[in-house]
Amino acid sequence: MRSAAAAALAMALATLFLMSSGQAARGSSNLLIDDGFESGVGDWGARGATLDTTCAFAYEGACSAVLSSDTDADVKHPLVPIQASADYTFSAFVFKNDPAVRSVELQLLWRDQAGRPISSSGTFPPLTGDETNWQHLSLDATAPPDAAFAWPWISVVFNGSGTVYFDDVTLEGPPPLTPTDTPPPTETPPAIDTPAIPVSPQPSAATATIAPAATATKEGSATPTTVPSTTPTTGPSDSLVNGGFEDSDGSGPIGWAKYGGDLQRSSAHARSGQYSGAFSSDTTSTKWAYQTLLVSGGSGYTFSGYVLLNDPAVSEAFLRISWYGSDDGSGTALATSDSTAHLSGPDPSFRFLSTDAVLAPADSRSARLRVVLAPASDALATIYIDDVSFEPASPPAAETPPPPILSVDEPPQSDIGVPALIQRVTKPRATVAGQSVVRQATPPATQSPRVVNAATQRQQATGVGAAVSAPVPTSADTRLRLLISLASGAVALLIGGSSGLFLARLNGRRL
Repeated sequence: MRSAAAAALAMALATLFLMSSGQAARGSSNLLIDDGFESGVGDWGARGATLDTTCAFAYEGACSAVLSSDTDADVKHPLVPIQASADYTFSAFVFKNDPAVRSVELQLLWRDQAGRPISSSGTFPPLTGDETNWQHLSLDATAPPDAAFAWPWISVVFNGSGTVYFDDVTLEGPPPLTPTDTPPPTETPPAIDTPAIPVSPQPSAATATIAPAATATKEGSATPTTVPSTTPTTGPSDSLVNGGFEDSDGSGPIGWAKYGGDLQRSSAHARSGQYSGAFSSDTTSTKWAYQTLLVSGGSGYTFSGYVLLNDPAVSEAFLRISWYGSDDGSGTALATSDSTAHLSGPDPSFRFLSTDAVLAPADSRSARLRVVLAPASDALATIYIDDVSFEPASPPAAETPPPPILSVDEPPQSDIGVPALIQRVTKPRATVAGQSVVRQATPPATQSPRVVNAATQRQQATGVGAAVSAPVPTSADTRLRLLISLASGAVALLIGGSSGLFLARLNGRRL
């Protein structure tokens, strides 16, 4: 009996020890503020949506946060100072029971000491199913070695007007080793088109509430001050970034923009690495994902990438370069260059697309590189994009025009069917006294003098471009008859002898 009781006590103590050890390893302190939304949304903000609190519905306590939108939205907490290479758990309770809410995903965006993006971690798969109860989402991630801040996001994809609820949102893990009194720059990195997000102080009893940048300033209150970023926002670069779609800033793949549709990083399909870009459409209009780059006019480039089109709701997909004379892809395009192939018809594999080497117009200074999706209808349609590149290439060789082809008629026939010995040569004509007379535009360099004798006439007959195949008749057996027709303006030379009968057609007229 005593041994059994001792064993049970030892087991209980071991279990308690393991539980406490696990909590210590993970970090038991919640680094977020206003995690229960009991006093409003506090430092949380939302882009492109309405974020509020409701005290009629909650997972724990009296209130929860409610997000309403008809377009994709991101709920964001201010930047949280963290410890590099440490383990963190980002979790939330979510109530999703609205078909218009397509998915909910937790993301941690890691930033360095200057606030610049490093990488991101997200829940996979995201929450997509509807339930009548609260569902728990949790993300375990390790901070990169050069990370100084974590930026907690809750990304929600909508398919129409919908509503979703959040409660008990926590980020658990060790606080930073060396807190600083001066907050680092907190302006949103250039890749994210949002207002500046303030840095969250470490929670303590004396922590003051910081107004979120995404919340409108109340009338009469002081305007929040934005700390300038140490990395100034610049225009387009000359190199394509994130061609493998491995990096995301929470709102979409870093470096990529879109015209219509929805562009997200996805691990559902990947040609290389862990992710690809999932580009979706639910309307009938043509859409594209794109980057704008600087180019050198007159230089050669190749735009290529891999696209997975396995959705019958997609009519076609292709690549396009639009060339611009501006430095930022604005204005009217000077020209466009499309991929040599357009994809159509479902195929479960990634297919290669390329423009091959194309020449940028001489006046171009920038280019928009587009991956174009043409939907077949307003049904949900998706393609996946991976391993996109834009590289300098040898300009395509200029096409050399073919040499001019002389117009040569069929050999003229004599009245008895024997080919004439003189080839027709087209020459300019002039009209003299109603008659058509041949005028040589450019005298041949070796034109023979005009001497009226039989031998000279034979040379002139062969010098206009034809070769005499029969032997030249001797003076002993040669007959020469010269017929001149003034009415037709034609001259015929009939040469006969033992070698046969030869007819010559001059001035394009046959006798």
